[in-house]
Amino acid sequence: MKNQKILLLLLAVPILALQPFICNGQNLPESRFTVGIEIARGLLLDCSICDASNIINKPLQNSDPESYQVFSGHFNYRATRGLGFTANLSYGNLQAQSTRFLVDNNGEEGFPIQQSVAEHSRMLTIGPQLFIRIGQGDLGLEFRTGFNIHNARLQAIGFGGEEFDIKYKMKFSRCGATRLSYTYWPTHWFGVQFSTEFFVGNTAYSEYYEPRIAYAESHPEINQEALQKISPREAGINSLNFGLSLTYRLSDR
Repeated sequence: MKNQKILLLLLAVPILALQPFICNGQNLPESRFTVGIEIARGLLLDCSICDASNIINKPLQNSDPESYQVFSGHFNYRATRGLGFTANLSYGNLQAQSTRFLVDNNGEEGFPIQQSVAEHSRMLTIGPQLFIRIGQGDLGLEFRTGFNIHNARLQAIGFGGEEFDIKYKMKFSRCGATRLSYTYWPTHWFGVQFSTEFFVGNTAYSEYYEPRIAYAESHPEINQEALQKISPREAGINSLNFGLSLTYRLSDR
């Protein structure tokens, strides 16, 4: 979180310095409440299931590490001309693929298996917003913090032709985001927002995801240590997200 706080400070200082000069001519909207939906594409900066040090993806093959997508909805309250608060509920979907050798209970290395891992994240974050009125829109800076409930699913084909479809238990972790955005209002009630967001969900503490059904029960014929090694890690991700949002202003206060 240290890097995120430094980035927040660098972005906040010029906006706070300019606010007394720019916000004097900015009127508070007739309605203080807005809602919106957003789709964003994420550039992965740090990803536990994509990390080359993670056995499942060493080496990482046939994957697009920038194919992380986030869908979200947000609810905003404008307290003053230059200050607001937001709540953001998001769903992120990430997939990675790799080829590995699996070991059976006899200790013999088999043929390569093709693996596909999907990680699903549900994120709830809240935080303050700062605004500057520019033209027919608002330049905004927000800092949010909250939690992430995430889980994973592994699908693979083994060297004996067996198919693996392993679902893992959900994990709970902290997360945060710093966002710089511009919302253009073509009408009083409808706006379009373009944003760049630095999302931090990766933690220093990392373990393997725990399967919903124990490996000894679901795949007793496969070496348990080998199955453990192909389990994805649950440390989370850090990403730079580029989003497009449609915003609607609610009824007058």
